[in-house]
Amino acid sequence: MHDVGWQFPALLITAMILAMVMTLFQARRYNRELQDSARAASGPDNALISGRCRSFRGGAVVVMVVDTSRGEVVRATAMTGRTVFARFRARPELIGPVTGLADRARSRALRRGAEDALLRLPKPRRGAAVSMGASAADRPRTLRRSASTPARAATPVAHAMNH
Repeated sequence: MHDVGWQFPALLITAMILAMVMTLFQARRYNRELQDSARAASGPDNALISGRCRSFRGGAVVVMVVDTSRGEVVRATAMTGRTVFARFRARPELIGPVTGLADRARSRALRRGAEDALLRLPKPRRGAAVSMGASAADRPRTLRRSASTPARAATPVAHAMNH
């Protein structure tokens, strides 16, 4: 039998280091996107929210800026795919009213990521005339949080630390 020797462990270690480096680059892209979106969300009624969908067929991370006074998405980007080579791209189909947002998404992963982000949307302030979307009874059952599951914060720093 042919002796493998040092080649296999060296190849394995090289692959692991390469995977870690590529993951680091993807995390940096995510943080850069959050910073860009936070700058765009500088208005008093704007909220920066992010959601994700994990799937074996490919996931999605959605970052949106929502004008809570009007109930509209004013900026939307998403990173979809299976590999560390996925990049954030503008998603103009998600821009518009919060109601019906999931229907405008073009893929299942994008729809689930947008729905997850909407769960993190801050509650409207007292006296707000605009409805912020579907009530808890109208949301799909798979997205409801149980009482024992804490909701994550919608602030950029706290949310980025939870991903």
